[in-house]
Amino acid sequence: MTSTLLTCTSSTRPGSPTAGDTLFETDTNKIIVYSGSDWKVYDSDGTAVNDSDITSLNPHLWLDPSYSSSFFTDSGKGTAVTTDGARVGCFADRSGNGFDFIQGTEGDKPMLCKEAGIGNVSSLCYTLTDELEFTGTLSSEITATNITIFWVWRLSPEGSHFFLQGGSGGNEPRLRNNGTATAPKYNWNPFGSESGSGGGVVFTSSVVPASAFPARHVYSLRTNSTANRTATFYNGGSDLTGSATAPTGVYLEQAQKMLMFAGTNNYYSPYWLFEYIVFSSSLSDANVNKVNTYLGNKHGIAVTDIS
Repeated sequence: MTSTLLTCTSSTRPGSPTAGDTLFETDTNKIIVYSGSDWKVYDSDGTAVNDSDITSLNPHLWLDPSYSSSFFTDSGKGTAVTTDGARVGCFADRSGNGFDFIQGTEGDKPMLCKEAGIGNVSSLCYTLTDELEFTGTLSSEITATNITIFWVWRLSPEGSHFFLQGGSGGNEPRLRNNGTATAPKYNWNPFGSESGSGGGVVFTSSVVPASAFPARHVYSLRTNSTANRTATFYNGGSDLTGSATAPTGVYLEQAQKMLMFAGTNNYYSPYWLFEYIVFSSSLSDANVNKVNTYLGNKHGIAVTDIS
């Protein structure tokens, strides 16, 4: 039987659509409908996933696995990576700011994993010494007192391993699992001027259900200088126990490296990174819920409003 639904890819959408135009994207397996002002995107189960929910909030950094120009063999971004199991040397920033995470050593590049879940959303699988890194610039550096960060990932619940770590001078936040296989914790260490020999506080030491780590989940962090609070959330919900005061340092610091899944304890693996979004402001509850809902719908994760 011949299909009557027009097709395109995420990079070849019609340039002059009419309200009601409906197409199937062959590279993302999503249905798109033009509303008259923008494209509305739906997964195969009819759940809306609208990129405008994110772009309207002006993300500072956005690693989006569903974007048509996400994965490349190297920092030059000349050759796209599309094959399951292939090594990825560049996860390109979709925000437009050019904050790409890269890896030049072939054996340390994570592998592309083509997911078969909702929307067939891809991820990067990290094992052994695999890691991607970003070296901060003047334009990347933002104050840590008012930021909001989201991750979608699947992790090992074992050991004391860094998922996100500053690689130069200890002047970046460090996120690690600091618990056990039965009581894993997301442990945030200090930002910027509060880190290293200057002391500081551990912002969060939050026990997360052990079942969460081997499953895809949304973990988010929001700092707010007015409330003097660093709040963390697992699939939305209540602020996790252990959240603390707002930091005073910076994030994505100029000339400092940020390592994604630093492979120091390389027997704790594998890990899968699906999505990573950074906002240079303390988002409102309504906007945190909007982003969580977007990520939940996109990745097939049940989320609730924050409280």
